[in-house]
Amino acid sequence: MRLVTRLVACLPLAALVLAGCSSVNPDAPAKITGVVKYKGAPVSGGNIAFHYKDGKPTANASIGSDGSYNTGECSSGDATVTIETESINPEKKQKTYTQGGRSAPMSPKPESAQAAKTVYVKIPEKYSDKTKSGLTYTVVNGEQKKDFDLSD
Repeated sequence: MRLVTRLVACLPLAALVLAGCSSVNPDAPAKITGVVKYKGAPVSGGNIAFHYKDGKPTANASIGSDGSYNTGECSSGDATVTIETESINPEKKQKTYTQGGRSAPMSPKPESAQAAKTVYVKIPEKYSDKTKSGLTYTVVNGEQKKDFDLSD
């Protein structure tokens, strides 16, 4: 009889422990990873941004040479997505700075192994404009994977 009483007393504790072991933490910040492709091939550089419709700070990420991105921790909510590659366009005019009334070119960024593999891929301009991109995503708490395959 004592054994049955002990087992019955432990049931609420066991239920609490099991409830705490669920695989999704609803309070965990969001983290989005994925791959950006254009016509089926990886976009090997640029930036992706998740612009939240409720005014939360935008989640930004750089696109790697393999097309992958990782936002790190970000907010959840409905977002419009923009993707741009013009920031790595080698034909873009080099930025300059002005000091003491004189204008001079800015020093180039140091070349890293990642930058050396980056190849500019021109994508349609609409994807860089949040009013025209047509890309949306509902970000939820926790880790998630969202790939984008862009077309003309």
